[in-house]
Amino acid sequence: MQTQQDDPALQAILERWKQEQLEMKERLITTDAFDWTPDTLQRVAGVDISFDKTTPDKAIACIVVLSYPDFEVIYEDYEEVVMTEPYVAGYLACREWPVLHPMMQRLLTNRPELTPQLIFVDGNGFLHPRGFGHACHLGVSLDLPTIGIGKNFLVVDGLTMDGVRQAGRERLPNAGDAFPLVGTSGQTWGMALRATEGSVRPIFVSVGHRISLETALAVSRLCCRTRVPEPIRQADLRSRAKLRERTEAEKPKKPGKKAGSQQANKRNQQKQRTVQKRTQNSYWVWTAGQAATATATATATATATRRTGSSAVQAPSASTSPLSALDLAGSPHRRETQSLPGSPLVGGYAYLSSETASVASETPKIYTKPRPATAQLPRHTRHARTGGGTGSGGPPLRGTGPVSMPSRGPLTPAPTMAQAAARHRYAPSPQSTRRTMMHP
Repeated sequence: MQTQQDDPALQAILERWKQEQLEMKERLITTDAFDWTPDTLQRVAGVDISFDKTTPDKAIACIVVLSYPDFEVIYEDYEEVVMTEPYVAGYLACREWPVLHPMMQRLLTNRPELTPQLIFVDGNGFLHPRGFGHACHLGVSLDLPTIGIGKNFLVVDGLTMDGVRQAGRERLPNAGDAFPLVGTSGQTWGMALRATEGSVRPIFVSVGHRISLETALAVSRLCCRTRVPEPIRQADLRSRAKLRERTEAEKPKKPGKKAGSQQANKRNQQKQRTVQKRTQNSYWVWTAGQAATATATATATATATRRTGSSAVQAPSASTSPLSALDLAGSPHRRETQSLPGSPLVGGYAYLSSETASVASETPKIYTKPRPATAQLPRHTRHARTGGGTGSGGPPLRGTGPVSMPSRGPLTPAPTMAQAAARHRYAPSPQSTRRTMMHP
């Protein structure tokens, strides 16, 4: 596999870049050469380039100018670019400078009144293997004061990232603390700065152009609201936002939904909620299914007895039932309906005799029990009044659907709780709010 060192074309490019850096370094100024002070500083700029993760050659370059000391954005400019130069460690400026330099020239030409007094560059300056990093390159080409802000750096004069970070844990206990980065030759290349209390990892401040290291450190402290100075932070945030907008715009659009489908879904959901609400407050409904005596005639008279002393009430015949078998047979759900005229109710429920069950085999009937009749009574009281479970002639349990009503003779008084428990019909539990069916 061919490496960068084996590529002759790349080696020629690197040699050209190296000569360009050395020539520009002769014009580098590492002292304060400006007419402002930290008290009179009014405009600071930040530059940054955000790259697309899927296509690293595509990027968004951003330049922002902020007012000082309130850090309000007063100018911003973006440019979508395709990088044609390769990235090589130590030559970042040679790749990004051709993009940022024309944008800065456009600012100086179109809005000269917003010319920044100081530029923060997302990259190292003098802290560089050849002492001429990205911040130096941009500052010398524009002849403006620049400061390099790095989050990491290459090996410079014996300085390594691991060694500096280890020293930072011991020498940077508080926000604003800094210590010099001194190489084995005794040269001071920059400063390690802990910007805020929340930022444990230091940033590396170095001279760019026309500013001293002491002034660069002092201004960097003043411009740090977070880990990095605010001009660089704003340029980074805005370039990333533009990059996301472009990425979203390039995504293939999904086929849209049909017009009105959202409104239709809302209407259907509202209907479902209405049905559920009505179901919760509805009556219990059950039907008389197939009876044991299937040979009885369809014209037999249905009789039922209601517990009112010694009197009895006649139930309506099959011919007077206003409901058909098609409406109710086999329905396992509770439905809201009206009680049948003259429905015989015993203890709040309707009971069928053997003759009634015979008629039900051909013409099922519906009998209803209004929930308010016993809903407010204690659970064991409801059991006593209604006569217990299906074995004692009571209604089916909720959700069990249509059942066959037992063939019985005249009804007997409802058993007491003790009798029901002894017969193992129901075993009410104080801890439960539901009736539990107990089978013998």
